[in-house]
Amino acid sequence: MPVRIFCYMAAMFLWQIRQIRATCKNKDPDFPLKRLIPCVIFTLHYGPYVWKPKSFRQLFRYDAYPYLQPFLSDYKINIENIACWDREKIASIHSDFRFVADYCRQMRESGGKTYDPPTEWSMENVEETLMTLAAFSKDGDLKKALYQFIEQFKFYEQKGVVTMSSVIAHIEERGRREAEKQFLAEKKSWSQEKKDLTQESGEMLSTLVILAQKTMIELGCSVQNACAQLGYSASICQKVLPFLN
Repeated sequence: MPVRIFCYMAAMFLWQIRQIRATCKNKDPDFPLKRLIPCVIFTLHYGPYVWKPKSFRQLFRYDAYPYLQPFLSDYKINIENIACWDREKIASIHSDFRFVADYCRQMRESGGKTYDPPTEWSMENVEETLMTLAAFSKDGDLKKALYQFIEQFKFYEQKGVVTMSSVIAHIEERGRREAEKQFLAEKKSWSQEKKDLTQESGEMLSTLVILAQKTMIELGCSVQNACAQLGYSASICQKVLPFLN
């Protein structure tokens, strides 16, 4: 990372030099270096661990080159380990970025297992914040729920300010309604299947009784013998006999 930041910084200054040369071409033979603007780069690290190294010195074994040390320059980078911020520092942020920072902090402290959304923080840029959280989240169910909320957000009549808790509550309520809807549909399907099975059982029993009656007439035998001739089991005989006696 220190090497990459050094390259980014060099690119920024080279871009400035090209701009100055383009504007001062054939006008100022002395290149006006005083017009360079200082550049500062900050790196935001969202991972659950502290980023190291933070400088060139940590990349090399400086002690192994004692004669070069007077000529070697160190270069430090400005890096913020977001997940390592404490709750107070995150709460002091007034933008929606605090939701992202708090999510990273909770994922680090819980080992990526639990996320308890803050209840007191309002959310101004709802879609952008939720899309960012969905991009960071490794929880497939949470990611799906956030995207579903984003898709219907413009049609969602929210009373009062939007908070992360209100988003989660709306998602849970929507999930409950979907579960109830699915349960009612399955219940209706089960009732129809039960009705069909009852009807089929009645039709089957009627067929078994008719077959037994024909056998009794053709052979001139008793009910028990007719059932035996047809190979009816004991349970089928118990159902058929009341209609034949």
